[in-house]
Amino acid sequence: MLGKRSQRLVPKAERVYEVAIGVVFAQHATMEKDVVEYILSQYRQFRHGIYLDYQVYANIINTADVYKLSRLICHQLSRSVVVMLGAVFPESFSTLHSYTNLLKVPFLMPWFPEKVNPQNGRVDDLAFSLTPDYHRAIIDTIILLGWKHVIFLYDSNDGLLRLEQVYKHLSPGQAMFQITHTRRVSSALDVITFLVGLENLNRWTNKYVVLDCGTPLAKEVLVHHVRNVTLGRRNYHYLLSGLVMDDLRDKNITEFGAINVTGFQILDHSSKNVQNFFESWPRDYISAQGALMYDLVQVLHHSLKKMVEQYPDFLRNNKSVSADTSSVHHQAGIECYGDILLYPAKYGERFAQVIKGTEIEGITGLIRFNKDGHRQNFTLQIVQMTVSGDIVKTVTLEERRSGKDAEKEKKLNGELIDYVKKKSENDPRRYAEKSTSLVTLLHKRQRAANVRRHAEKKKRSPLRKQDFELREKIGEHVSVVAVVAVAGVAAAAVAAVAEVACVVAVAVAAAAVAAADAVNLRRNGIRRFVMEIKILRNHN
Repeated sequence: MLGKRSQRLVPKAERVYEVAIGVVFAQHATMEKDVVEYILSQYRQFRHGIYLDYQVYANIINTADVYKLSRLICHQLSRSVVVMLGAVFPESFSTLHSYTNLLKVPFLMPWFPEKVNPQNGRVDDLAFSLTPDYHRAIIDTIILLGWKHVIFLYDSNDGLLRLEQVYKHLSPGQAMFQITHTRRVSSALDVITFLVGLENLNRWTNKYVVLDCGTPLAKEVLVHHVRNVTLGRRNYHYLLSGLVMDDLRDKNITEFGAINVTGFQILDHSSKNVQNFFESWPRDYISAQGALMYDLVQVLHHSLKKMVEQYPDFLRNNKSVSADTSSVHHQAGIECYGDILLYPAKYGERFAQVIKGTEIEGITGLIRFNKDGHRQNFTLQIVQMTVSGDIVKTVTLEERRSGKDAEKEKKLNGELIDYVKKKSENDPRRYAEKSTSLVTLLHKRQRAANVRRHAEKKKRSPLRKQDFELREKIGEHVSVVAVVAVAGVAAAAVAAVAEVACVVAVAVAAAAVAAADAVNLRRNGIRRFVMEIKILRNHN
């Protein structure tokens, strides 16, 4: 059980630290509870160096009552827990979040049930989430699929916030797709009724649906859609924007293979870490939430080891509780049980900083936090469901922000281009359309990266204004050079082929050149390059 501590003997030569942690689960979070038990049992088997003897205090939350939650959290913190782990509903989260912030106890969750409002400038937020903010992945996937008009359906505040973030990134007049209909739904019946209404208005058009919901609702929607006699199958394509594809591996549900379904997986089953995990994991699958909880405990374990190395008295002097009102604490305490007062943990904020600095490779990929405690530089797999109900990976999306990951960004661009080629090899016109959209996307990404790189370089070694303008001009004319180069090298071939083939050649060349690092040309080369563009333009 979670609440029991290991009774096995530990060699005296090891440094042994007793660690009290609090865990709260929602009533139906069975997978997350099993994951915590499993990984802690794994840690108890490896005893070398620093050994952490975990004493876990677990509670199941089945209420949103603020008074009951306050009693529960006070009871947890009165045991001097150094951290709280949780998988709770939105109604419970805000109360737990407020108490842990007030008492300086880090609160780690696989996902935030709703957006965490940042604290004011005087207080750091001690809440951490492993679920990445992946609205950009939704946008990139829609562009990759070539959708122009999108129906966005969601079932929670979290989905509404994702919709808002998507809207913010759609530039007026330059958006590559439009969200034509939005609707908050609460059941599969709501979804089907809404889609039937759209079907009656225009039956023969293709309909592209972004469905942001949990696994149970996603399963019901797909099954009801296929069984509905009014809704078509071939003219519908679903993008499941929640991390639910890991839970849809059920070949017994034949309806899954009867409709186009694309989604995201946070687990890369070709990864060595994932394969090693499944060798000892007692089940044949793990949900996305369970995988995130597994990595969350790994982050906690590594952070605690770093903390006791840096602050050896961390676990002895981090007490939050005092029964003596004349305590050395100089801050006001919170009265929970009679004369027992709770005080902010001495090392709570330092521990939060150590967690933010922790970087590991988990089963969900690279885990790294930003200054706000949110995950960054994550990896998602774009997957599709086949006719037989299998889930196959098509493209890997990586969020990269630092210059050292430029090579991986170029590799991603190449994977996107290869994917478009493969999916459209029998339809040149469709390939040309998709390639044009892809070129625009890659060109925007490369342009933004070049601007950031030049801004940083300008701070170190200021450039003359005219040179900087010439470098900026390269980004504007790079696709023109690609078109002229292709026309000059294979003019006869281009003239002989059909118009669609010309568009394909131009699009592929533009994609290749847009990914090149043109801004690193020498100054003289830049001037000559721009002159060549002007000459070629006049010649044409």
